[in-house]
Amino acid sequence: MGRTGRRVALRKPFYGWWIVLASLLFHGLSGAAFGFTFGQYLLRIEDDFGWSNFAISGTYSASLFSRASSARRTAGCSTTSARAR
Repeated sequence: MGRTGRRVALRKPFYGWWIVLASLLFHGLSGAAFGFTFGQYLLRIEDDFGWSNFAISGTYSASLFSRASSARRTAGCSTTSARAR
């Protein structure tokens, strides 16, 4: 029995998946770059502004908390409005 000359056509991936992949890479790298290097800038910020270590770290923690809570509210709004349709 011989093999038939049939080929399987490869399809290109959906264009949207390239956008998803690029955004995941960008957000992962940018988040890691700032999140892990904050300690490197801590002493420099202390010297420039004259703030204490507690004030800088507290402000940074408050900004992360506000980002997390606003992201949660935004995600809740989008799922709620989608259900209403």
